[in-house]
Amino acid sequence: MTSPGYTGPNPGTARYTRWETYLDEDELRQMRAVYAAALTITDKWLGDFLGQFRERGLHENTAIVFVSDHGILLGDRGWTGKVAQELHPELIQVPCVIVHPDRRGAGETSPWFGSTHDIAPTLLSLAGVPVPRGMDGVDLSPLLDGEQPGERPFAYGGYFNHFFVRTDHWSYVADNRGDHRELYDLTLDPAEVVNVAGENRDAHEELHARLVETIGGLPPYYEGEAVAPVKR
Repeated sequence: MTSPGYTGPNPGTARYTRWETYLDEDELRQMRAVYAAALTITDKWLGDFLGQFRERGLHENTAIVFVSDHGILLGDRGWTGKVAQELHPELIQVPCVIVHPDRRGAGETSPWFGSTHDIAPTLLSLAGVPVPRGMDGVDLSPLLDGEQPGERPFAYGGYFNHFFVRTDHWSYVADNRGDHRELYDLTLDPAEVVNVAGENRDAHEELHARLVETIGGLPPYYEGEAVAPVKR
């Protein structure tokens, strides 16, 4: 929340840089308050929409999937915006909620490594439509019955010239050339603060090899950098 009596600007656009380069502490708190206000108004209008949805009886035979874009840093780890090398939950964990008309799995959550490319196969399955051969996502609907959709031992993704690989144990981040490697032990450091790549070379080499095998090589490297990597 903002400070009582705050009369400064209402920063609503986060720059992709260190927050202290353009905000003071009160302005950073206000930026978070502005973001929270945007979430509140979104929630309000979503509630109005769902009220009309139920009033028309559409909830009785319609599945709903809520999914978001990437997150945003609001002072987290010292940054604001979407910073390529900061591929941690604040940016990469995407909320996804599936509401089945029969309330299958209502109120349940799952740690399974779902991904946005699973949404289309899931919706098609719920609608009873065959999934086209070209879709390589997974139907997530078994989760609604407490079952696993299959094996997915790690998650991966990327932004600009950086990628991440995550397991239940490790969070690995590097640039698309395989340099500037960072590794976090999620069992000891769930906040992903202490980079232990230097002491666990075998672990990040294995994760790196998994990614290369899965996608058929290193990700493409784009010339130029929006934000240069920071040594830790």
